[in-house]
Amino acid sequence: MMPDLSPNATVTNGKSVRPVRMEDGIIKQGYRLPSEAEWEYAALALIGNTQFENVDDGKIYPWNGLGLRSAKRATRGLLLANFKRGLGDNAGVGGYLNDKADITAPVRSYPPNDFGLYQMAGNVNEWVQDTYRQTSFEEFDDFNPFRGNEFTNKRLADPSKGLYAKDKYGHVITDPSVSSKKIPFKELGDTSSKKNAVPFKADNRDYNDPVDSALYGTTTLVNNKSKVYKGGSWNDMAYWLNPATRRFMNEDDASAEVGFRCAMTLVGSPEILPEGKPHFKVKKAKEFKAN
Repeated sequence: MMPDLSPNATVTNGKSVRPVRMEDGIIKQGYRLPSEAEWEYAALALIGNTQFENVDDGKIYPWNGLGLRSAKRATRGLLLANFKRGLGDNAGVGGYLNDKADITAPVRSYPPNDFGLYQMAGNVNEWVQDTYRQTSFEEFDDFNPFRGNEFTNKRLADPSKGLYAKDKYGHVITDPSVSSKKIPFKELGDTSSKKNAVPFKADNRDYNDPVDSALYGTTTLVNNKSKVYKGGSWNDMAYWLNPATRRFMNEDDASAEVGFRCAMTLVGSPEILPEGKPHFKVKKAKEFKAN
């Protein structure tokens, strides 16, 4: 509980208190997987390449430059991540300038990015929350982008009794929730009738479009449990070290090449290290004290 400064607060035993709210900025939620957008933002760490929102130099990897080796004089030529340089080349030839690891390496084996995060490229891939879909911007909002499976409606077989419709496997049938962005297959034409019929064609309009039973489970490995992983691993080529690349695996599977890191939702200051930066002078709000 914390002091309630509202003029309409109820005073009990000389005090007015209320439960802490999220907007107070002092509640820390539990750890979770980052969304794909959060992970990519953290991996690029453009804070080191920007001044007053002007990006001086873009990035292909979590570090600066186009190469995979250090350009600094003291460490020139050293690899900046643990990855596979070619078929059968997991650790380089015997000598000095290799990644010094055949499989995984200790976390602090390579320099961190500009956010202070280690191993955002190489060593192991990392799970994110998002469900894998081939398209991107058509399937989420531009604010807090996230691909999930929670937006579904259960189809009712008997609304009066509250019974759900089930498929031949006994599973409850779900339909895409109403959205202004997605066009369900059924709205484009009914394949069961000849009038306005549209032949079945695999597409990416909506992952919950009705499924052709003849092709069920044989045309794709993508399903609602297909989750994205990113970052590249000790067993991946340099291509996968780019934070923009993405692959998927069933959430129930595991691999020696895939790990994870945690994120936390925290409401706080929108700016990191605001000291020394120009700001508008804003008058403090008037404090209300309970009588």
